[in-house]
Amino acid sequence: MQTMTADMVDHPPHYRTAAGIEAVDVIEAYGLARSWHLASAMKYLLRAGRKGDWIEDLRKAGWYVRRWRTQIDGGMAWMPAMPDPRPRLPAPADVVNAFGIHGAQRSAVYALLGLAMVDGGHEAQAALAVVVQAQIDAAIEDAAA
Repeated sequence: MQTMTADMVDHPPHYRTAAGIEAVDVIEAYGLARSWHLASAMKYLLRAGRKGDWIEDLRKAGWYVRRWRTQIDGGMAWMPAMPDPRPRLPAPADVVNAFGIHGAQRSAVYALLGLAMVDGGHEAQAALAVVVQAQIDAAIEDAAA
């Protein structure tokens, strides 16, 4: 039986940057934990290229966004507004820089963080989800090139 070290459970390197920022910290700080689908999408966007196959992780992120869009389009899911006062958030540029994210993947992370911050309800979130999906699709094309 294979044993796992505490760090592989508590702080796996594919979810943690050298600066100490972890994917779970970003997800919680931006309130993405309010949506399992969007939290999972962010997890895969941030770890892409750090564990396993880069394109596969981007495709997984896209799958979760498409799944969430299907639910929001059906009126079943949308993220409630973030609580006030809002927690202190790491700047999006700090997040993408810490994870070494570039190109369309960077744009997808920015768009998903923006979606987490919008308080405009169903329509605004649905519109931003289209942008997130388009950026993930572009990141997949970039990674495949």
